[in-house]
Amino acid sequence: MTMRSNVPSHLSSIPWPQGWNAIDLSNESSDMECASYMECLVTGKTAASTYVAELNREMCAEHKLRGRILIPIGQSTIDPDDLLFYTDDPTEPFVFVHLTWHVETCPEFPYAKTYKTLDEFFADCVENP
Repeated sequence: MTMRSNVPSHLSSIPWPQGWNAIDLSNESSDMECASYMECLVTGKTAASTYVAELNREMCAEHKLRGRILIPIGQSTIDPDDLLFYTDDPTEPFVFVHLTWHVETCPEFPYAKTYKTLDEFFADCVENP
């Protein structure tokens, strides 16, 4: 099963706010994975699974997202370390994450903010660009 098959179909046509783009899940496969984030940037082959792997690497055992299913669906064009993930939590299925690119020991990092709806997230983007 691919990441794309786990994302509700209505999320594939999100009208992203200015400063955000969808993460392409259509070509998600193991052959797209990169050895490092920098390799992905250089080759232009950043796979969604690379972001999930990086987030899992950064989180300590006590982080609120540890153990959750996380699928990256959006990325900031202003700060590429800012991502929006779709999660397995039906009450707050969206989470904004700022990747740190370091293994963290504090459960507050990487920073993560959950949202009940995309509209909540979009409103936050407008208020805090």
